[in-house]
Amino acid sequence: MPKLYICTHTVIVATLFQKYLKYTGGILNFMSYNNFIIIFLLIYFASALASATTEITVNPVDYPRGAVLLIVDGLGSSYIYPEYTPYALDGNIVEKANNSQIMEIASTGARVNLINTAKSPKTDQGHSVIFTGYSKADLEIVSLENATIFDILHNKGFICLGLMEKGDFFEIKNKQDLILFEKSNSIKNPVFNIFAKTHKTQLNSILAIMDNWKNKTNTYFKGTKGVERYILYNQYILEIAKDIVRDLSSSDKPFLLTINVGAADSAGHYTSSTEYAQVIEGLNILDLYNICVNNNIALIITADHGMTFPSLGARGGHASSKYSSAIESKRIPFIIIAPNVKSQVIKETYYQADLAPTLLRVLNIPNNLQYSDGNIIPVIKYVNMQVIADSDTSIELWRGNEKVLSAYNDSEFIFLGLESDNYTMRFYNSSGMHKYNINLNSDRVFDFTAKQKSGKEYTSASKYIRAQSQRTVLAVILILIVIITGLVIIIKLIKE
Repeated sequence: MPKLYICTHTVIVATLFQKYLKYTGGILNFMSYNNFIIIFLLIYFASALASATTEITVNPVDYPRGAVLLIVDGLGSSYIYPEYTPYALDGNIVEKANNSQIMEIASTGARVNLINTAKSPKTDQGHSVIFTGYSKADLEIVSLENATIFDILHNKGFICLGLMEKGDFFEIKNKQDLILFEKSNSIKNPVFNIFAKTHKTQLNSILAIMDNWKNKTNTYFKGTKGVERYILYNQYILEIAKDIVRDLSSSDKPFLLTINVGAADSAGHYTSSTEYAQVIEGLNILDLYNICVNNNIALIITADHGMTFPSLGARGGHASSKYSSAIESKRIPFIIIAPNVKSQVIKETYYQADLAPTLLRVLNIPNNLQYSDGNIIPVIKYVNMQVIADSDTSIELWRGNEKVLSAYNDSEFIFLGLESDNYTMRFYNSSGMHKYNINLNSDRVFDFTAKQKSGKEYTSASKYIRAQSQRTVLAVILILIVIITGLVIIIKLIKE
């Protein structure tokens, strides 16, 4: 319904209402002029808000109730992705890790190749970029307000928990509600501590799980050495993660559990390319994956940086000038499984800073990261589209020869839950029909108002669409107020 029609309609209703009161014996006397004006304005604004936008849900979207972010420290995608072959600095091919489990898990979600763009791909910088979505982030940026995914999720009522063998810098620990971390940075003699920023009753069971595992650290690792101990070092944290996610699955509280397993990085630095590959092969995340999938929880697998070896069988590195420019140090995996994520392999290259805004999009949380320069990777199954015009228009959306939807006679439309795909939009206005070929791989706003000489497309539409949806909610509230006010007046009239 166009806005001009809303105004005219409201004036007509108000005029008729006054005449009705006049001809029913001066009932207007019970109500002051001010009261009448208040009710009139409520009707006016409620009608305007309720009628200004047509909102259509094409497909219901199932958003995950929480997320597990698994950072495999030092895992280069060169060593696990089938498209790549890792090379040593001397030009020889290095062994790949034969971990088919990771690729099988990836086949149920979206798999992307990310590039660590830091000048020196270090652990602190890699984690800082992952958590802030800012390509030049450091720990100082992490410490700032609204800089990290933890800040944004806390603002939305999420619990943020951590299990970290590496990357447990104070600035990161300080953003967690509760974290178990490895203090000694030693696989030979690991020492785990617990840091709780605040006491929350709902975290008591999580604290008990962490404390129980902390107390049996020595027993768990007893009698192991070499590659076996490296593999067990990773598995220790993954076992704790499974217990925590099971516990959280019985609660309605949304959460983010951040995990860092550090054995691959340590193996790359202190053993050889062969043992590095073996440690990756021993990474067993299938149980954690199944728990997440069965409980509507997103699972994200990535790394802070990769690893480069000077030659076959030698020790490796990633941060020094000798290794930092090698693609094996910069290329990292990004695998995401969630109920609203499309199963696909995205061949285009994205960057580490794109992870944070993508994670927030999957969780249906606005990207209010203060410093982020990352983009949303098109991993989701469904997207939203808004169309804005100056006057009444009609919209048809076609996919090939199939008409997906049609909407008529409004100046603003919101379409929720469209499948991510290529479409043809037919836009009808007073000048005729206009066709536009559009690729909906993320939220879009198309502006056809007079201020735009041609249809302008906005590729970051989430905030605008969400604002329009909030207007609809506000309209409903105002309409309810009008109805309740009317009932009170009627009751008063009857009593008098």
